[in-house]
Amino acid sequence: MQAFLDYGVDVNLKTQFGEPLFVTAIKGDRERSALLLLEAGANIDVGYVDGEPLLSTVARKSMTELLQALLEKGEGADIRTPGIAPLAYAIQNGDIRAVQLLLDHGADPNAQWEAEWLIRFEPNTLRRLRMYRRWREAEQVVSLRPLDLALFSDDECASVLIEHGAKSELFLGIIAGALR
Repeated sequence: MQAFLDYGVDVNLKTQFGEPLFVTAIKGDRERSALLLLEAGANIDVGYVDGEPLLSTVARKSMTELLQALLEKGEGADIRTPGIAPLAYAIQNGDIRAVQLLLDHGADPNAQWEAEWLIRFEPNTLRRLRMYRRWREAEQVVSLRPLDLALFSDDECASVLIEHGAKSELFLGIIAGALR
């Protein structure tokens, strides 16, 4: 990519499919190329990438360096558009650095995500909830918080979230049910 840029290729050039090179680099898991394009001034107002907001796709693909660069350019950390929030992907991937970056740039540690999204994204979450049979409402969960997801997937992410003030009503309900 650097050779193309050195040759003078327009950083906002579109492929034969009408897709910006920046998007093509992300979709193709070419983080270094995407970073080079970003540093050269590529337009980041690209809409959806792989059916999701830009940061969500970058977080899902664990492109932490690119995530950091986009956040430093002012991309919003707590997107509430259709799809999974970047923070949910970072937690699911166990990407502590990405979780920390997103929280430091304004992601809400107490956001509420529709369980329907997360269950499609991580079907084992509902099965894990059902393991706690003493907590009768586990099958009626309609939303989850970042800490709920972290508690079922990554302890280190849970620690980072707790340091940022994350709370978990679900976890407290499970503990209360276990103590009955």
